[in-house]
Amino acid sequence: MNNKKNYKPNFVDKRVRERIEKALFGTVVNLSLKKSKPWSHEAIKYFYGKNDLGNWLRENLLICTDDLYVPDTTKLKEWTYDPAVYTYLRKVLRGDRVPSFETYIKKNPKRVMYETKKDVVFDNTLINELVMRSYGKELKAMEFDYNDKSQRLWHPLQNIKKIHKKTIFARHGLLYNYDVEACAPTVLLQLAKHRGLDVYTPAMDLMLSEKKKVRQYLADSIGVDIKGTPDQL
Repeated sequence: MNNKKNYKPNFVDKRVRERIEKALFGTVVNLSLKKSKPWSHEAIKYFYGKNDLGNWLRENLLICTDDLYVPDTTKLKEWTYDPAVYTYLRKVLRGDRVPSFETYIKKNPKRVMYETKKDVVFDNTLINELVMRSYGKELKAMEFDYNDKSQRLWHPLQNIKKIHKKTIFARHGLLYNYDVEACAPTVLLQLAKHRGLDVYTPAMDLMLSEKKKVRQYLADSIGVDIKGTPDQL
């Protein structure tokens, strides 16, 4: 008998519930139902775990939309998640009365998510609580531990969706919009103008106003896949 195939989570177990909570947090802040997104194997292991429960969560909650992974590049597998499974696990954590997982899935073959205001509030509360557990000290001190990734300083808070990030930052007095598109060239141009640059910059202006089109043009010009080589562009 293969125990892994027959594994069923004990939703009453505190440790199981804590892991599910962490998995839902990682899923909702990193992935989207509207489009697939890249997510690293290491990040998935961090949020989902490496034991039977983690395997069960990955098999049932995650949906791989692009399984191409290119080592030593930024090309990762791409994922979305099953909204019906997410809804079921959210109900479990919230303490709602639910049928067995197998029964629930049979009754939800279309995998449609019906969100209520109560669902949205639950997600916001879950995200805020887990962010505070992980990064509360950094937010309070306004001193952040950055990681060097692909020659860029990066912090996990950057992956949180804008709608949640705005609330989290506002609680700590950070009331401005910190999601700057094309951040490096935008800040560079603003700093140059602040220090007296008074010349016409059509190329820079075009890049900042039509970022996606310019990046795609550059990728096509040199014959590379824009999804696999974002750092070069």
